[in-house]
Amino acid sequence: MSIVRIWWNIPKIEKNILMSAAVYLLKEAIEVTEDELNTGEQNVMDPFELFRNSLDQLLFDTVSFGLSVGNKVLIDQPRGFFVDFLEDAAFSVLYSRGGMVAVESLAGLPIEINPYRGGEVVRLISYNGGIKLFFGTSEPRKALFLTKKGEKLEIMLSGSKNVISVDSMEYAREVEKYTLLGVREIEKIISGFSILEGLRTKLQWIKTLLKYSQLKNW
Repeated sequence: MSIVRIWWNIPKIEKNILMSAAVYLLKEAIEVTEDELNTGEQNVMDPFELFRNSLDQLLFDTVSFGLSVGNKVLIDQPRGFFVDFLEDAAFSVLYSRGGMVAVESLAGLPIEINPYRGGEVVRLISYNGGIKLFFGTSEPRKALFLTKKGEKLEIMLSGSKNVISVDSMEYAREVEKYTLLGVREIEKIISGFSILEGLRTKLQWIKTLLKYSQLKNW
């Protein structure tokens, strides 16, 4: 029996509903930009960038998901940011295989879809020598703290003092398998929607993280 289990429930989503939600998000982004222009804001945000950054909200009310290790349920979301959940799952795979060396190296990964290119990845997710990830949770947000110690990965849920210790390679293998399945499901849902290109880019980034984690020189 696997030590790690990830689950989700994605109900059938009508294409017209998905498109309407995307148009609504785009209108909101444009309104934010118009307000900034009207108030003389110096650093006006690109509405299309705002739109791309908010695409996770398209699935917010429809997808429930969770993650457990052994008999301990760590994440159980009746609703949340599923694509963010998959991205943090991919981050946890990278960290499980390569530790902070692998995470830190992301800033130097020279590909266009890398949101951390030239930045400081560690500042965003480091925590006491490990990483802090929210796995798509909404308010009140609960983080998981992961600390790699040799061949073991220690996991602690925020607000708890209980530490779960698992084999880091087994954790990485199982979470990678589930994450790829989740990515493929979302790709099927958004196929044929050019307006959702930003979401496809994020899914490609998740797959890149998983592939990057398989390097042998960590």
